[in-house]
Formats: sequence, structure tokens, C-alpha cells
Amino acid sequence: MVREACSPPVAPTLPPARAAAAATSFARGDPVWYRDSAGEWHDGVVTYVDHEAALDGEGVGYAIRLSAQPDSERSTVAERLRPRRDAPKGREHGGPSRGDSSRSARQSARPKWRPPEWAKPAVMHTPILEMLVGGSVVKKMKIAKRPLTVIGRNGQVSDVVIEDGSLSRAHAVVINSSSSTFLQDLDSAHGTWIDVEGRANPVPQLGNRLSADGPPTKLEDGYTFRLGSCSKVFRVSGVRALAPDKWQPPPWAEPPQVKCLTLTLTLASSLGRAAAS
Repeated sequence: MVREACSPPVAPTLPPARAAAAATSFARGDPVWYRDSAGEWHDGVVTYVDHEAALDGEGVGYAIRLSAQPDSERSTVAERLRPRRDAPKGREHGGPSRGDSSRSARQSARPKWRPPEWAKPAVMHTPILEMLVGGSVVKKMKIAKRPLTVIGRNGQVSDVVIEDGSLSRAHAVVINSSSSTFLQDLDSAHGTWIDVEGRANPVPQLGNRLSADGPPTKLEDGYTFRLGSCSKVFRVSGVRALAPDKWQPPPWAEPPQVKCLTLTLTLASSLGRAAAS
């Protein structure tokens, strides 16, 4: 297991309205309403408070567990939370609307992610997971012998641990097949972003966001990817399948001796004529 810390971005000065919202603080175990990116609200409970993390420049970071998804956690900030005792109503005022319950039901009905049947150690290529900081490779990990390599912030469920509050417990997974390597988002709260141009700039969320419901994305040499709001950049090198070597005869093999073969045929012919006479 590899553990790395990601430096949080510098928190900017908040406007008065946003500062008032961000001033609300929560403690572990507090029941809360959580507002997702679509503006819908869900009930949950605070499971962790990170006073040193500055997620997206919003200050204190929180991890919450939604009632509809008791087996997973997601990272968030105070602006997206409201004490459940406020009993907010509607989407505008911060409460679950009639459609929210059906959305939560759909989320809870989503099957737990399982590795594809074709996941296996690499055979025809030699993938290496690389982490870049400031455009330079600072860490390397050989993953050819691993069918799966999970990246996240919880060491109990992840093989590579990044200590950053914007990452989910199990955020994304690198999947090997015998000849290719793929990347899959594990329904993370802040997303997995892939950049086919291979830019190594320490800029979060650069490229296209992967869909957790879509098939794994095949990685090509040079692709980079980013997790949540972390500025660290990841890349998998050595994903191109190696061309098979041209067959060569073993060194102990010797070409046939023509003279010996001719002598053998002549002797056989002579013996045949002698037997006929």
C-alpha cells in the first residue's frame, strides 16, 4: 500500500453570503441534509471532520454517509450541508423534494461494483503507475502482476492511498487485462478526470470526467488522469502491448548435413540392388 499526502489549495476569501454558509460547523455523528451537484437533498450523518483540509477553497472538509448508501462515504464542504433539525423543504430551501426519494432509491438500488471477469495480471505489456508533482515523476509502482489497483483515501479499501479530502474512500481503479490497461471511476463524489492530451500541469479536474456507470476506459501511452480536486497527476506507462519476438531456432539445433544424407541414400541404393541380385 502506497500512502501519499496531497497539499490542499489555498482557501480564497469568501463573499459574505458564502462565508455565512461556510461558517456553519458540524461534528461527527451530526444528522444532516446533503445537497448534491444536481441541487437535490439527501439525509445522512457526518462520519469525519477534517479541519485542515480546504476542499475547493471552502474551508473545513467533511465526510458523510447517506442513509440511502450506508456502505459508502463521500467528501463534501459545509456549504452543501444543513442540520437535519432544520427540516428544510424543497430543492430551493434545502430539503428533499418528492423526486429526491426516488433518486435516492435508484442510488441505493445500484449494484455494488465488481471487477470484470477479464481482469487479470498483464501478460503482453508492463504497466507502471506513475505519480507526477509539478510535471515530474515522483513515485512509480509496478502493477503488471496486479489485476486491480484501487486508488483512494482509505487504506482499508485502497492499494494506493492519497490523503486528500476530495477523494473518496475507494475513488478509482486501474484494471489490467492480459494485453491492455483500463481506468474506472468507482462512483466517486468529486470525479475522475482523464486527459488524452497527456498534460502534466498540476491543475485539478483537467480533461474529461469519467462516468461511473460507463465501461472502463482503455488507457493509451501518454494519457494522464486526476482524482477529485487533488493537484497530483497520475499516468500509466508501458500500456502498449509488446510485439512478439520472431521465432528463432534453439542454439542446439544443427542444419542437416547434405553430404551425410547423400552417402546414406547411396548406401541404401547399393544394398537394395545387392539384395535383388
